[in-house]
Amino acid sequence: MKINYETVHFNYADRIGNLTAEAVGVVKGEKHFPVYSGNRIFKPLSKSKPFSTPLFAYAEVFWSNVINEYFVSAPLYQLAFCHGYEEETQKYYDYGTVVPRIYNEDEQLLNLLEFFRKYPDEKVDIDQYENYCMMIIRIFWRLPISRITKTWQSSLPCRSWFPC
Repeated sequence: MKINYETVHFNYADRIGNLTAEAVGVVKGEKHFPVYSGNRIFKPLSKSKPFSTPLFAYAEVFWSNVINEYFVSAPLYQLAFCHGYEEETQKYYDYGTVVPRIYNEDEQLLNLLEFFRKYPDEKVDIDQYENYCMMIIRIFWRLPISRITKTWQSSLPCRSWFPC
């Protein structure tokens, strides 16, 4: 399995629309994601989440490839930089991931956390749910930092809080 860690670049002004999604899990709220040609959605990293670092974006790319290769057909995430997005929104970074839209206008995504809280199942302990991206972040932190800083420098911008 060869994973593509190249960064795709967008300009916020070139978006063809916005995807509005309502977060209905633990933290509720409305989010707006820029949509670009090819129905590709930019998912920025949030400034308000302490683990929202480039490692989180790398984890989304990694796990989307693992899930697609070994489990079920899944959309592949790609590292992305959206020039002008941080300046426009203030609460999100310019960088994150881009993913193809996987549903039509008349369809909705299902939030599993919300679903299993509303319809409990004895086989699913939803309160023990762990975000798969957080798992890879813990794995990365066990690696010698010099191995991954070169990758950070070559794709996503390093901020002052990164050891680059």
